[in-house]
Amino acid sequence: MYLRILSLIFLLIPSIVISEVGFRDLKVGQSFTLVDQHCKKVTDHYQCYGIDDLKFNFMGTQNDDDKITFYRDGDGFRDVLVGNEIYSIFPFCESDDTIIWKCYGNTIIEIRYDKNKIFEIKLLSSSPETLNEISIDVGPLYQSFLDNIIGDPNNPYIKLKKSLESNYQVEWEFTERDRKLFNEGEKDSLWTSYNGGQIFSQIVRKDKYSDLRLFVHYHTETEGKNLSEKRRPKNVNFNDF
Repeated sequence: MYLRILSLIFLLIPSIVISEVGFRDLKVGQSFTLVDQHCKKVTDHYQCYGIDDLKFNFMGTQNDDDKITFYRDGDGFRDVLVGNEIYSIFPFCESDDTIIWKCYGNTIIEIRYDKNKIFEIKLLSSSPETLNEISIDVGPLYQSFLDNIIGDPNNPYIKLKKSLESNYQVEWEFTERDRKLFNEGEKDSLWTSYNGGQIFSQIVRKDKYSDLRLFVHYHTETEGKNLSEKRRPKNVNFNDF
């Protein structure tokens, strides 16, 4: 089982500049349409590039400039354009009432037409335009006690840690006290921050007795900075007593 995950870990480490982080073509700051091109929805996650060992989830931002009403011929949203025949949208839109349409999977559009010709298009809600967060569930660590993982050089976490450290700058990592508290069930996650919070590795466990899982998260520079401050270890200084 280790070999299968270890082979995937190196795919998570892109040779890219600091401001452009992500997995292969799926980069933070790029168009959300890349998700449609490279991934498919599977229940509660995405499967990308045909890889079935990783679970992807994405968050995006919408471009408020696109939330407008179109009246002029040739204007509209992607292939849904004013002046086109209503039949032209059938390959990528569906509707139960002929006015409110669901297009491209998630975009809700009000489309008005006369004599089969579209004369008004209004975006009611649209799919995200830009990727601003990518989370990848690398899978279980096959151990329920963290000290066993830290001490095993062949464990996927250690391999991932070495690869991340060779490609990114470590900003901070979880402390020895964090690790002990995690082992006792006092903490549910252990974080390590790279490049000012743009990349995080996370070891997580739902409760004291559940298996550990490994995640990698990619963020924008701004969000990464905020999360880095929030997640940074804040252990007690015993000299204060």
